[in-house]
Amino acid sequence: MSNRRFDGTQLAAAFLAVLIVLGLVVAVPGTVTADSSVVDLECTAGDGGGPVYVAESGLAVVDNDSAPDEAYPSFPDNETVHLGDDGYPNVTFSAGGDAELRLENRTTERICLAAVDATDHEILIHPANLSAVTVNGSVDGLAFGELDFDVDDQPEVAYNASDAIALTVHDTGLEEGDSIAIESLDSDAVDEEIDAGSNGTLSVELPAGDHRLSLSTASSGGGFPGLPPPPPDDEPATFELSDVEIDPTSVEPGDSVTVSVTVTNVGEETGGHTVSLAVDGEVMAEETVYLVGGGSERVSLTATLDEPGTVAISLGDESVGSMTVADPDDATGETDPGTDDDDTDDSEPTPDPESDTDEESGTPWLLIAVGLVAVAAAGVGVAYTRGYLDPHLVD
Repeated sequence: MSNRRFDGTQLAAAFLAVLIVLGLVVAVPGTVTADSSVVDLECTAGDGGGPVYVAESGLAVVDNDSAPDEAYPSFPDNETVHLGDDGYPNVTFSAGGDAELRLENRTTERICLAAVDATDHEILIHPANLSAVTVNGSVDGLAFGELDFDVDDQPEVAYNASDAIALTVHDTGLEEGDSIAIESLDSDAVDEEIDAGSNGTLSVELPAGDHRLSLSTASSGGGFPGLPPPPPDDEPATFELSDVEIDPTSVEPGDSVTVSVTVTNVGEETGGHTVSLAVDGEVMAEETVYLVGGGSERVSLTATLDEPGTVAISLGDESVGSMTVADPDDATGETDPGTDDDDTDDSEPTPDPESDTDEESGTPWLLIAVGLVAVAAAGVGVAYTRGYLDPHLVD
């Protein structure tokens, strides 16, 4: 009997343990399904292996979030890597020299990075839907979401670093001098108030360790008046064309013409723009560029002109000029269409009987004739003087 009672007790204990585990799973759904809006470091735990994009400055970005990615994007400039034409929210990374990071996850509510090396050159991280963040230092994991300064005890930045790092948050909507409380939700390692700088930026030195940070106004945390206005919406990407050059300015059929133009994003959001080169309304070449707000890039498009005549050149719907494709048949030196080559007189020129000189030989025939007459007259005169002509003269 004692053995049977013991076995029943064990069975009951095991059943109770199962119920407790199931209760924990049901009570804490986050242990099963991750919430894409929660800012924590779980979203930064990736194993690498995605496509690598390298800017000319030396910035290297591994994109695990959208891997595999067969298309190599067009970077806005030599220091920037832009990702976002793959169905995911846009995000732009910029660094002036050697730096690297791994993009693990991006949604409209948060961005998650790992293996961030911004020790030698700081990295600007600019998601299209969140505030931009500049990192200076080495970070094993970094996640941040949308800032809501009127709610405290809410994690808005999470990071894990072996050494102290510097973090700057841009586009906060704060006024210069506004006070913000920054607290670590897991310890007292971070607990300070900082004032917003020019343009509402927040710059803070953060200690090493694993921290989830809450950023709130002093009034929401207890005591300081007023809330800052919500961050203004970024101006959408808007593009302008300038400094158009057409080279060469004179062509013949079969020659190519290159049109160069500077494309500028006069908006604040990052976006793409396709430049189309059209000749007489027919699109001959296209190129798409991606630019951060305020960025610009020089684009050159080439087309071959086959038919003579005047053609209109346009970029998209904007006319940029016209040029004439020369007709080779109208070139200088061609035969006058009013002259018949078969009617050309190839005979020798007729000498002018009144001329003193034959035009071809140059002989002075008239002078010779006059000389002969003079000689003959002199001979007659001598013959008459000597009486040679007397027998022939009539008395």
